[in-house]
Amino acid sequence: MVDVEDLIIIIIVIVGCVLLGKFVIASSTYEQWTKSMEEDWDKLTSGNPDIIAEVVKKSKNYRVFMSALEKPPIADDLQLLEIIAQKKDRLVSNKALLQIVQIKFRKEMSIDKEIKELINNKKGYVGLSACELLETIPPRGFYFGNDPTEAVRKIGKRLNEIGGFKLMKNVHTSFSYTNKGKGLERSLEQMWDGIGSWRG
Repeated sequence: MVDVEDLIIIIIVIVGCVLLGKFVIASSTYEQWTKSMEEDWDKLTSGNPDIIAEVVKKSKNYRVFMSALEKPPIADDLQLLEIIAQKKDRLVSNKALLQIVQIKFRKEMSIDKEIKELINNKKGYVGLSACELLETIPPRGFYFGNDPTEAVRKIGKRLNEIGGFKLMKNVHTSFSYTNKGKGLERSLEQMWDGIGSWRG
């Protein structure tokens, strides 16, 4: 018959072995993930369009995409950006969508129906647009320093084309929450006056 002390030792040994096994598996998985990330990054920065396109289509290393989205050729390639916009990771997808829209507005291209639907189904795009508005504000507010009215209205027009008043309202709400108590939401309302059905 096994006494209590021996039983406790056996249990401790078993638990220790299980934990050690999990640690070894986790370490191995992390090493594989890191190696895979490095390989994907090397391919994305190789300059070879075919290799880059292959990685964009197949990779699930979203951290790699977050960095790659900021650099050519992906940063200004609409086809690659549209593939990334379909990825499951919301942050990566929304960032790609924002870049697509920025490029198309800069080049005066229309926004595809599929892209509009993607944007209107993703809440994260609203937050990114609010952040984009924040970046246009001079330190002392909208009406001090360089006048950002034109840039702010361009964002409003873009939002109106994609999702109409509803998307503009959602972005305004997100922006207001971010700037609670500073009164900038009222300035934004006035700047967007006359865009679509928006009245400031």
